[in-house]
Amino acid sequence: MKKKKLTRLEASIIACAAILSVFSGCIGQAEEEPEEVPGITDPDTLNILAYGEPDQLDPATYYDARGSLVIHNLYDRLVGYDSPDTKVINPRLAERWEISSDGMEYTFYLREDATFHDGSPVTAHAVKYSFDRVLLMNQSPSWMMARCMDLNSTQVIDEYIVKITLTKPYAAFLPILCYTVWVSLF
Repeated sequence: MKKKKLTRLEASIIACAAILSVFSGCIGQAEEEPEEVPGITDPDTLNILAYGEPDQLDPATYYDARGSLVIHNLYDRLVGYDSPDTKVINPRLAERWEISSDGMEYTFYLREDATFHDGSPVTAHAVKYSFDRVLLMNQSPSWMMARCMDLNSTQVIDEYIVKITLTKPYAAFLPILCYTVWVSLF
């Protein structure tokens, strides 16, 4: 009897058939409804899987996903995103803002009803303090600010108006204000 050598195509077909026969027994076995697990199947519960806990929560120094997830929910910013559409920036602590025609000056008009957890008002002085603090501490996230700002950039116009003058044009300025380090007010 003569042995026939299998071609690659024939060998592949046999291997696929063998694999399918092993897994075909799994199809259709889950006929019962799965047991409801609290928080998993409840449409009113949001579950977030984080890969570890942050070792600290100072937005001026912390710069990774573990901390940012928590910081985003603890602190507020001047502006932010309300949807996955990153072309639309929405007010947060700033109820509105104006940008000079050359793109070098940003004037933010703060909400007068915004308060810290202790009830004290969020003012232009607090915004200046937060920006200056990040620049002075010079930790990991400060590079975003240092690209276009210095300690003379933030100016208090009045109690609820703050103006930021960039040191050079920076098209990404407003979008990076949405990140946690930018005026995550203390």
